Amino acid sequence: MGMPEVMRAQRHALGMSQAQLAALVGVTTRQIARYEKGEQQPALNLAVKLAESLQVSLDELAGQFADTPDLSGSWWMGWQLAVGDPRRWDPHAVIADHTRSLIRFRTDSQHTAGAWSVGWDCELRIHDRHTLVGWFHCLEDDPTGIGALYLDFDPDDEHGRGLWVGRRLGNERQEGRFALARTRQVLDVLLSVDAEDT
Repeated sequence: MGMPEVMRAQRHALGMSQAQLAALVGVTTRQIARYEKGEQQPALNLAVKLAESLQVSLDELAGQFADTPDLSGSWWMGWQLAVGDPRRWDPHAVIADHTRSLIRFRTDSQHTAGAWSVGWDCELRIHDRHTLVGWFHCLEDDPTGIGALYLDFDPDDEHGRGLWVGRRLGNERQEGRFALARTRQVLDVLLSVDAEDT
């Protein structure tokens, strides 16, 4: 898939017309049509604006996608709580939607396991096969809770461990570890290793 196909597919996925995209980028609708037909290539500064407007990276806009398996579906994620016992973990069943280099996780309210559990969503971008970086946002109890995530990920074994840092409960900065795994059993192993390291 080349840039014209990526542009069309992503513009349609965002529900955006050629005119709307042209307005965001600062070119004419006719110019967007030329790009989408493959008649012309944008200059680098316009390619950057196109990528931002279409919510993709420059690599993705050029048709270069990370060599990562589809990570959509059911997962388990565990968060180390920054209050109380440092070994206390909050496990959640999560659902992932994976599109190109972006993975969006949301809590599965039917399977949230921890007594301290709150609803949240997070988004991680794949920077290479083993590095995911993104953000999280709490949806319940503390709607001001927001922060950043870093994950060392093994796509073949479908698990990873990382760090979170964020703001919760009246702007108090907190941080801790988190882990992601395809099954609850693998997550429990990751959390027990991290608990021993604490």
